[in-house]
Amino acid sequence: MGRDYGLIGRQTEIERLEKAYASSRSEFVALYGRRRVGKTFLIEQVFKERMVFKHTGSYKMTKALLLQRFYTALNKQGAKLSRPFSSWDEAFAALGDFLNASQAERKVVFIDEMPWMDTPRSGFVSALEYFWNTFAVPRQDILLIICGSASSWIISKVLKNRGGLHNRVTCRINLAPFTLAECELFSEKCLLRYSRQQIVDAYMVFGGIPFYWSKFEAGKSVMQNVSSLCFAENGELRYEYNEIYASQFESPEKYYRIIAELGRKKKGMTRAELIMATGLTSNGQISTMLENLCECGFIRRYSQLFNRKKDAVYQLMDNFTLFYFAFMADRANLDEESFRMLMHSSSYIAWQGRAFERVCMQHVRELKKALGIAGIISDVCAWQGKEKDGVPGAQIDLLIARSDNIVDLCEMKYTDQPYAITGRYWKTLENKRRRLAMEVPEKQSIHIVMVCPYGIKVNQFSDSVTRVVSLDSLFDAAR
Repeated sequence: MGRDYGLIGRQTEIERLEKAYASSRSEFVALYGRRRVGKTFLIEQVFKERMVFKHTGSYKMTKALLLQRFYTALNKQGAKLSRPFSSWDEAFAALGDFLNASQAERKVVFIDEMPWMDTPRSGFVSALEYFWNTFAVPRQDILLIICGSASSWIISKVLKNRGGLHNRVTCRINLAPFTLAECELFSEKCLLRYSRQQIVDAYMVFGGIPFYWSKFEAGKSVMQNVSSLCFAENGELRYEYNEIYASQFESPEKYYRIIAELGRKKKGMTRAELIMATGLTSNGQISTMLENLCECGFIRRYSQLFNRKKDAVYQLMDNFTLFYFAFMADRANLDEESFRMLMHSSSYIAWQGRAFERVCMQHVRELKKALGIAGIISDVCAWQGKEKDGVPGAQIDLLIARSDNIVDLCEMKYTDQPYAITGRYWKTLENKRRRLAMEVPEKQSIHIVMVCPYGIKVNQFSDSVTRVVSLDSLFDAAR
């Protein structure tokens, strides 16, 4: 049994961090991920009693002030410094002297919000390179952990560095949001006492972002918490969208343009379509921005079945951002009471259906486990086909193309009771299956999979479904 850190989930990440701590060489850990996902909390819980030096960068400060704060942090934690630093080379040299004097067997250095420390022409990155290569690498007792909300900086300046930090990171952790199962554990810990359907309702809005869930008040329903957090005059998340991408990426204006366009297109857009819609220049920069957005989980890149090498589609997947576009962006006067009334509208019910599809896509691992195919090689993709030979065109959002010659055609329906397949919907399903069969090799068969919270109602059409996955299966921990 490993140590109990009082954390929900994060077992894989904890194991990797402990392995880095137990290593016989110096280790360089880069931790990044979406804003509010719990990066700092994870490191502090794992290493709170073993840290030799900790420092947090400050947002939008001059080089002089940043150096002053680094100097102060060293002094407070035991260094004996006579004068402030005039450069980052001096600052990292002083850090090296401080670590040399430490009696700790393993010297854990945690620098949080590192991207904020790299001001223009400050020489910060070159000083970091020199510190790591000349001080840390030759010895065996340093564990350097860097972290920050501005993930694009960590990706471009450290992980993809072509200079002195090239391939120097020994442990790279992209911290993912909680799964439904982890949110259930978190809600139990916070005494929220929500049913699984209520947890899904909350996940549709907030995804698996621990900070958002930590703001829930016990005794309030999910929708009461959504209302007070997002629509009350002083709601803590009322202006959250304005901070998400600004804190995450350098030069966020272009990111906002990409996100806004993807927010208008439920099925996503190709790179060429995004360039046309945003007016951005077709060059390596937009490719880098799309990659950064994918790395942080804001969007996903998926391929069309039978067309994996080109025309990849980018789809907005961040639950809170999509909720913002649907109900907050153009509703400046929407208050708590108005939102409660909106919840019963047809537009909100339609949004729930789309949001549930997204939650299922975010839990494909659990879906595969429920289907008994976790160990089978498979591709997750989508497909769209035009009318052909008299068969109407069809669009399928989630396909699992398996190496055992089966293609799972997945349909997601969000209801609060067993879903009844009507004659009209059966025709839609049959058309999708027939149209897809015209493209699938003869050796492959197509299975229709229904993902419904409470299963499906047995009637004259239910036999057309091969497998049914219920809500409980999405909570089955697959990690």
